[in-house]
Amino acid sequence: QGRPRDFHSPDFKKQVAAIDGIVDVDSVRVWSLDGVDNVMSIRIHIHTVEDRSEIERIKRDVRHIASHFSIHERFVTIETCLAQENC
Repeated sequence: QGRPRDFHSPDFKKQVAAIDGIVDVDSVRVWSLDGVDNVMSIRIHIHTVEDRSEIERIKRDVRHIASHFSIHERFVTIETCLAQENC
């Protein structure tokens, strides 16, 4: 088990942070159990949204970016925050 050698975390976080609606990206963890299939867990923060479809769009966009980084299994946690909170 270990971190994939070809994964560049700053590039990945920058692309994810650029997704419309994301306030902050933290807790990015990428690993491989077998050296072939990469797994990721990520926690992102968004402002409160009215529509569940907005959350699904953000998750879909994160998964799409992850696929370009050869991440096959993706666990995306979304937390909401109020505008006055530090997220």
